[in-house]
Amino acid sequence: MHDILSIESMHLDSDNNIVVTAILENIAYIKGSQTLYDPPEYAPCLCQTIIDNDGIPPWVKLVNDEEELEEVINRYGLLSHQMWEPIIEDDSDRYLDD
Repeated sequence: MHDILSIESMHLDSDNNIVVTAILENIAYIKGSQTLYDPPEYAPCLCQTIIDNDGIPPWVKLVNDEEELEEVINRYGLLSHQMWEPIIEDDSDRYLDD
């Protein structure tokens, strides 16, 4: 699991799932960092995950307010096992230059 450096936004989508956008550490490969003697290095990257509303207890009523969504996420530990997708606008952003 990667550490979350900061949460950029949270909102509900049309299916009442929680969409979280955050900056995670050690996601983006730094191009040219790996050598014969040095391991590859990674940098923070903007990522997104969707918390399916089926994983939220049925008695919880979600409101499209960031503070209330954050409270629900923290109370029920909803980010602990989420898969994150890097948000990459184009291939030139995939790898960071030295």
